Amino acid sequence: MKTLLLYLLLYLWPNQPAPVDRSYQLCYTADIDGNWEIYRLDVDGLSVTNLTQHPDLDAYPSWSPDGRQIAFFSSRDGNEELYLMGAEGQNPRRLTNHPAVDKAPSWSPDGRFLAFSSNRRGNFDIYLLRLSDLLVTSVTEHSADDEVPTWSSDGSKIAFQSYRQHNWDIYVVDVKSKQEKRLTTHRLPDMYPVWSPDGQQIA
Repeated sequence: MKTLLLYLLLYLWPNQPAPVDRSYQLCYTADIDGNWEIYRLDVDGLSVTNLTQHPDLDAYPSWSPDGRQIAFFSSRDGNEELYLMGAEGQNPRRLTNHPAVDKAPSWSPDGRFLAFSSNRRGNFDIYLLRLSDLLVTSVTEHSADDEVPTWSSDGSKIAFQSYRQHNWDIYVVDVKSKQEKRLTTHRLPDMYPVWSPDGQQIA
């Protein structure tokens, strides 16, 4: 069995109504049988469910705030696009339709938007997808690659990694004003930011 690669997301809902069950759930991407699929792991019972079961690439799962849906990106229609499916893997549907690569979706805390990375202008920038009408707007516009967006708990900011100074560093951008701030300046790569629950720190 090949090594499992876990992608970033642990969603807990022990005290809230959940569409799957009330136990801890982990969603991840793994190449178990020669194809990258999205799996759901019951952390309590360690049971594993293949949610996508598709011959093409499926990766970067992201739970909706209410736990009922999972956003992800897939190449199943011949190009890397954003998709949405139910928590059991049901009813997958495509959200974006663009010749560029759309990847790494991240839900806004209110469930109204997905932040994602796309190379629609040649390099990767951060974009927002409004789920009500699938309108796409840009958040960053830089000649270097901006990738892997993640929302603050209040929905006002997005942290991301960028290769602007010939090295990967962590940045944060205000969603409304689009004002950006560089947070790390280490000579080694700083990548995959994650917010603390109170929005005061980034790991």
